[in-house]
Amino acid sequence: MKGGWTDEQQYEKIIARMNTELLSGKEAADLIVLDPFPVSKYVNKKMLANLSEMMEKDLSFPKDQVYGNLLDGLKLNGSLYYMPMSFYMGFLWKTTTLRWWMR
Repeated sequence: MKGGWTDEQQYEKIIARMNTELLSGKEAADLIVLDPFPVSKYVNKKMLANLSEMMEKDLSFPKDQVYGNLLDGLKLNGSLYYMPMSFYMGFLWKTTTLRWWMR
């Protein structure tokens, strides 16, 4: 796929551009999709905002409406620096009918 994430040169250009924008502090976006980027490197260089601090200070943030366990698993250096857009929970469902089929 030309021009997509499978194009290694294009991928490297995008990473380099994002790094430049974040380091400059001028042109970086307020919201970015971090999937392909080295998040821990950005956190260590203090290039991302500490969302844990922001959520603690914001009394209107609905803490009871987010999955705390999920967010705790995303913390780096004890703080949250990004939020998942979605998540998936796999499970196995067993019924009496299923057991009958497996005999």
